[in-house]
Amino acid sequence: MKKILTTMSCSLMLFLVYGMPAFAAEPKIITGTKKLLTDAGTWLTGLAAAATIAVALFHGLKWQAAGKEEKSVEAKAVKNTIVIGVIITCLSGIVTLVFGYYK
Repeated sequence: MKKILTTMSCSLMLFLVYGMPAFAAEPKIITGTKKLLTDAGTWLTGLAAAATIAVALFHGLKWQAAGKEEKSVEAKAVKNTIVIGVIITCLSGIVTLVFGYYK
């Protein structure tokens, strides 16, 4: 029994030391999914930028037409819209960065 365990452990060590890794091609479903998500991210980035500009213009016009009490509320709305738009636009870059590690 001891001889069998010794032989198995030596065989395992030799396999781990001298074994060659096998590299296979990436399945088409993986490459297709990454391309789909990258393209969707690109479209969503464009839509998010356009929506941010439209909403910021809307709140900017309301800010210009607002009375004294409402000016601070509308200024805060413009600022929040721009900050959220920048964050959403940067998310596509983060997703692209993560996918870059899988190439």
